[in-house]
Amino acid sequence: MKKRTLLIISIIFFSCKSENQSPIDYTILLDNCLTQNEIKLLNTGSEIFERKIVETSNRKNIGSFYKKYVELFLKEYPSEIIENKEENDYLIKLKKSELFNKIWSQFQLNKIDNHQKKYFELKGEGEFMLCLIKNAKNPKIKDFLNSYKEITGISLQIMANGLIKKLTEKEFNSKIIQLFITIEFYYNLKINIKK
Repeated sequence: MKKRTLLIISIIFFSCKSENQSPIDYTILLDNCLTQNEIKLLNTGSEIFERKIVETSNRKNIGSFYKKYVELFLKEYPSEIIENKEENDYLIKLKKSELFNKIWSQFQLNKIDNHQKKYFELKGEGEFMLCLIKNAKNPKIKDFLNSYKEITGISLQIMANGLIKKLTEKEFNSKIIQLFITIEFYYNLKINIKK
């Protein structure tokens, strides 16, 4: 009886598992330009982010979760997402890694009261960005990333508008564009808000 009950519970569990619960793995996509440890770190961060946007959205297609998240930036920053603290341990690990320097550049901004403020920006010519461009198969996605590479530092609202206008909902299913959104629209905000 116990075996039968366990079998039924297992069948129900595995049959209910959606595509949103599958682990993220960028190994095949990025192993030609990043280390295995860096890819594992990106996988972890992407899974944390994806759980956040799936919790705050009602759509079934994973690309539409990413598109809906980007659409939030057309009006204002999605504060209900960026205020979560779950990823603090991840950010600490990321900041200590070599991957961090492959993704972001640090700048000093002068504040009005003469205090310096650190600001991080995605490196347009950094190894991470060049890796995304190199591995983008879709010409529209490659074109968007190349355009961004030339003009890094633009506001997320402008970038969100460009993404929404340039890409179809199907193109938001691209793992490359999902990783770009995860890094630029989520973790870049987290890093610049929490110093």
